[in-house]
This record gives sequence, structure tokens and C-alpha cells, in this order.
Amino acid sequence: EYGTSSLDIPHRFVASAVYAPKTLFGLASGSKAGRAILGGFTLSPIVTIQSGRPYSAGVSGNAPSGISTGILGAGGANRLPNLPPNTFRLPYSFNVDLRLSRRFRITETSNIEIFAEAFNLLNRQNITNVGTTGYNLSTTAGVSRLTYNTSTFGVPSEAGNSIFRERQVQFAARFNF
Repeated sequence: EYGTSSLDIPHRFVASAVYAPKTLFGLASGSKAGRAILGGFTLSPIVTIQSGRPYSAGVSGNAPSGISTGILGAGGANRLPNLPPNTFRLPYSFNVDLRLSRRFRITETSNIEIFAEAFNLLNRQNITNVGTTGYNLSTTAGVSRLTYNTSTFGVPSEAGNSIFRERQVQFAARFNF
């Protein structure tokens, strides 16, 4: 079957940066006390934007042949034969992660780093699955009827998975020696 792969993500943009100024925003650059209070910060964002995954319009129900499953009664994919696989796409995903840390020097070879990390900082809902039953096949008195499923096809059924979830914030400290 000729069509789009289920793993096709044609557009993906990921940008990350690490900003570690000597003093925070250039403040107190000439002051020792200012450097002690405002220095040692690191800001690290990660921005991810990508196209949505493809999906197919499926058919629920079976042909009246009774021999096998599927719309044609021959097994295989349960979608309309005139539609190529993965014709439709989920909405695009957008995510921002951010880390803010500060390092405190204890000795020349050891320090403590305190940091806060936010995943999905903007708390954006990313749709990761939709209803894929596009048509319902029913057979009554030997007559098969194919009806378009307007109630669930393309309607979001899952928002977030192991990668795109609700906003999460964590705080931690690390001792380096």
C-alpha cells in the first residue's frame, strides 16, 4: 500500500541554549557584593515545535461475508480501500522547557548547585491522539450500510503522553566535588 508512514513527522524544530552571564543581566558588574548576590546563575530553555503524527480513518464493523474480518471481508486493514493510509494529521505540538540554576562555590574544587526545572512551562495542551473511527459499517437484512461517524472522528481523545504532559516543576540541589 502506498501512503504516509505512521512515523512520519515532516517538520521538527528544536532549539536549546545555555545562558550563563558573569552577573545577572549585567547588574552590579563592578561590585563584589553584587557579583556575590547576582552571579552564578544559568538559564537554559529548550523549545520544541513539530508537525502532528498522521492517522487513518478507520471503519468499525465487518462485511457480511462471515468468512473474515474487515470492510471487504478479506481481513487486513479496516479502512476504506479508496483512502491511502494515514491521510489525516494530528495538530502540531509546541513545548517549552526551562531550567534556572545557581552555583555556590564552597572550595576551589567543590560547589553546590541549586536548580528549578519546568517542563511544558506554558502549560500548553498538546493533542497526542484523536478518534480514528471515520465510518460505521452495519448490516441489516443482508444490506450493508456505511455511515460517516461525525461524533468521534478527529475529536481529541488524548492530550499528553510521556513526552507532552501538563506543566511539571521540580526543585533540586546537587553537590559537585
